[in-house]
Amino acid sequence: MVLPVTIALFALLLLYAGVHDMTVTDALRALLGRPPKGKLGSLSPVTPTAPVLSGGSATGKTASKALSGTVNAAGQVNPIPGATGGRLDQGFDVTTPNYILAPYDGTVVYSSASDPGWKGGGYVAIQSSADPNEVFYAAEGLRPTVSKGDAVSAGSSIASPANNPYNGIFGNIEIGRANPNAPGQPLAQVISNPSQMVYNFYTWLRNLGAPAATSTGNAGKA
Repeated sequence: MVLPVTIALFALLLLYAGVHDMTVTDALRALLGRPPKGKLGSLSPVTPTAPVLSGGSATGKTASKALSGTVNAAGQVNPIPGATGGRLDQGFDVTTPNYILAPYDGTVVYSSASDPGWKGGGYVAIQSSADPNEVFYAAEGLRPTVSKGDAVSAGSSIASPANNPYNGIFGNIEIGRANPNAPGQPLAQVISNPSQMVYNFYTWLRNLGAPAATSTGNAGKA
């Protein structure tokens, strides 16, 4: 009788450990009310919350860190965690249920919740603090959560998903590089080789963990 009970208890212990992504030893310690000795299991991705803004910055307010995204050694982060890829055009069309993140430390140089150039969709642009010629934009199915002049950190939330004004898809957005001289405009509209620029942007994003594109044949075009 003792052996079946022991086997049943061990099976329950294994189940508990599996559900909580722990070792058997740590699961036993947890059940006994003791802290685990080993490393806790990996956390599931968390949808970023809206940023908390505080005053006092010379360039405006500063957005808090989001709950998603891993900043690499270069101080950059995937701005679209959890997104699915679409086609390449002036930038990269993706669909995300999560907050859009600042890909690097910088300043908000453009922010509109209903931009006429995007059929009333949102538009936000971040200028890199490391390179003023590097400006990231996100447009269409979003609502900016930051204002022009705000300082942002890599991984902080800059916009929430919304219905795309062109197709009605929630969180369907376009991201890309903006014209540093007119940040409300995609860079692809003003340079001589927009296709190569978009491919370079896409490669950079992929190295940060962004999803693969479904089509690349229209890179650089509207």
